[in-house]
Amino acid sequence: MALNIQSIKNYYCPVNASEEILLTSPASPIVILKKKYSSVINQEVSPKLNSLGFLLPSNPIHYLLFYYLLGCPEGYEWLKCNTQLALIVTSANISGSSMIDDNKEAISILTKTTDLIVGYDCDIVMKCHNSVVLPVNNYNVVIRRARGFAPMSYQFNYKLPQVLGLGTHLKNTLCFTRDNKAYLSQHLGDMGSQYIIAYFHRIKKHYENIFGFKPELVLGEPHREGYTTLYANESGLPYLPLQHHHAHFSATIASAQSQGKPLKENILGCIFDGYDFGSGGGGGELIQFNFKTLEFKLVSSLPVMPSVEIDGAKLTPWKLALAWCLEYNLPIPEHILAEHGVDEVITLIKNKQFTATSSAGVLFSLLSALLGICCHNSYDAEAALKLESLVTKPELDISCIRLTKDAKPDIHQLIKQVYHIAYNDHNLTRAVNVFYANLATLCEKWIIYHTSMTGISQVALAGECWQSRYLLHLLLKKLQLTNIEVLLPENLPFNDEAISFGQAWYGAQYLLSGKPLVY
Repeated sequence: MALNIQSIKNYYCPVNASEEILLTSPASPIVILKKKYSSVINQEVSPKLNSLGFLLPSNPIHYLLFYYLLGCPEGYEWLKCNTQLALIVTSANISGSSMIDDNKEAISILTKTTDLIVGYDCDIVMKCHNSVVLPVNNYNVVIRRARGFAPMSYQFNYKLPQVLGLGTHLKNTLCFTRDNKAYLSQHLGDMGSQYIIAYFHRIKKHYENIFGFKPELVLGEPHREGYTTLYANESGLPYLPLQHHHAHFSATIASAQSQGKPLKENILGCIFDGYDFGSGGGGGELIQFNFKTLEFKLVSSLPVMPSVEIDGAKLTPWKLALAWCLEYNLPIPEHILAEHGVDEVITLIKNKQFTATSSAGVLFSLLSALLGICCHNSYDAEAALKLESLVTKPELDISCIRLTKDAKPDIHQLIKQVYHIAYNDHNLTRAVNVFYANLATLCEKWIIYHTSMTGISQVALAGECWQSRYLLHLLLKKLQLTNIEVLLPENLPFNDEAISFGQAWYGAQYLLSGKPLVY
């Protein structure tokens, strides 16, 4: 947190006009900015990343902190001064738990890790994270939708029945529809702990009390036995399961419709997700949606690729790299053998702890580990973020821009070529640049081929992988030169926070269509 815009510009990050508007907006989100090489922020704040998340003071206590840390200056001119002082701020929570908003709980839990706790005699009615936004050209990618954005509604030009979308297991949110509006809650977290489940119920009750919701239909996910599925089955309400990628797709369509954009009868969705929760079992898919029938049809998916069990893929990208080396007879990189030893690698091979995937998210973790950038994730998407931080100038390599015989991106050829550039040509930077430029071009060719085959002219993007600054920027730039209209989520994350919005909107369309509910 910096005192003002000028301090950020002078000492830490360049700030353009659109980024300044975001930082100074009433929502006051954390904005992801490119880091100056001369920045004096400790490298451990964002290790091996080329960006910093900055926000400005948004309440009196923030200004009081700066006031006293600057030595109690007289007058008001100090508010505009250039200062190198920056505060490292984070949420008051233990990892895996929800934020602490009670003085007694804070004293009980946080005194083990903090020197001082500042309380207040006014209770917090509803706790909420800071929102996080990543500007990409003229488009703002919302990474986390919370304070300042929630519970702002999405408005439609027709009346919606009352439907509740329960979201998903990771990055959960809740969404209600009523009258001509959809109300999406703030980011809750991952539904894997009692703290987040309690937060889930608190927010649901809070929204019901404020807006008088009485849902007539509830939507969740069919493929998991998580808490939201359990809740749906025990709610006593009619329950309609909606497949994960279909909910992602629906969220982008709903967002476009709420913006007043005319929508075609058939729309193609390009869903790039981090896990294999697609309609065809994959994590990268093209899906066709028909407005009249409300039906989804799988058009194409990324090729099947070698992988490891899902938890292993998330936490240990080096195993992904090993799986690829074995599958395609590539030399196992020295950094993998040096860190894990020959014996551990041989044991993994003997135990055959490998599987298959078509997840788009796996590609980034795989490349990061294969190139020795990040072999272990200590936080969500660490390997992908560190990989993208090495992009300088994306570069095409036409030798690996091709679709397979069944019109899928030839990911295998791309990975082999990137590996060759990194290890045979000893050029890591070029390898990363080629990966991003060619992946975006492969996506373009994939989309153009299938839109030409189906006659579709609108394409919706959804799924967390589109949070990649360079992948999104490059694809949008290419599709601008075509007659394809790209639909993007507005003030809505690409990631799983959008799932509940897609569920609620689709459930409303289902009821409006008069389709029968199957219990």
